[in-house]
Amino acid sequence: MDLIVDNLNFSYGDKKVLHDIVFKSDAGEVIGILGQNGCGKTTLLKCINRLLVPEGDVSVCNFGEGVLEPHSKAANDDGTASVDRMVPKELARSMAVVAQNAYSTFPYTAFDAVMMGRYSRSSSIGSVAKEDDIRICTDSLEKAGVLHLAHRNVMELSGGEFRRVMIARALAQQSEILLLDEPTLHLDVSHQFDLMDLIRDLSSNMGKRVIMVTHDMVFAARYCDRVILLKDGHIVASGRTEDVMTVQNMRDIFDVETDIRYDERIGGINIELLGRYRKEDCDGSGTSK
Repeated sequence: MDLIVDNLNFSYGDKKVLHDIVFKSDAGEVIGILGQNGCGKTTLLKCINRLLVPEGDVSVCNFGEGVLEPHSKAANDDGTASVDRMVPKELARSMAVVAQNAYSTFPYTAFDAVMMGRYSRSSSIGSVAKEDDIRICTDSLEKAGVLHLAHRNVMELSGGEFRRVMIARALAQQSEILLLDEPTLHLDVSHQFDLMDLIRDLSSNMGKRVIMVTHDMVFAARYCDRVILLKDGHIVASGRTEDVMTVQNMRDIFDVETDIRYDERIGGINIELLGRYRKEDCDGSGTSK
């Protein structure tokens, strides 16, 4: 299933936040969306999964059987399906979301929280869980590294533990598109690598389309196939990671000085943060003195 975002615009009242956003996901691809605070990254994810209602079109194509309900109003004549006309179960089968500010106000166990991800795929929720649902949820907890927390109260978990449980719930949903807002937030460094390795595996080996909002340019450079840079709600650069994650773009978007180069140890580009970029410290060519 591919995601198509076409001419998307969004405003909060009179304040326009997103301007003419256009991109498409491809199979087995991780797309990173980067930009400073307030540039519209999280708003874009909310527009994609219809928590917010934008102008423009968000649709999916190349989806399999069972995603849409019979006689779905979302289906178009060209083989695409419009997200804004999907019913909740169709939307949940299409994309799973891990929000930046996810929390729980009810003392579910971690396993029960993950089981909620099965509601769009199973008729067993609310009655006796089916063996397949139990197996899928157990496998999702294991992949997210939190199987040992299955019977813990989610309200007793640390922020990082709870975040990995929410990742497990998204996996249990078995959607082909994953929308992740700051997925490494609250995680220890070792668990950040574990999670990013999992995201890379889901994309490369399971064909998931991952759209990931992140502030971490180091992880974006290492794990993303493509990068979209946002500034003031506009896409200012988009393309292959090695073409977009440049020293000049990092100066323009983040006001930081970096050293970016291919690193054989990781098989990709590596970014070293050198400090805040100041124009007065550079010569006329933009090169640091």
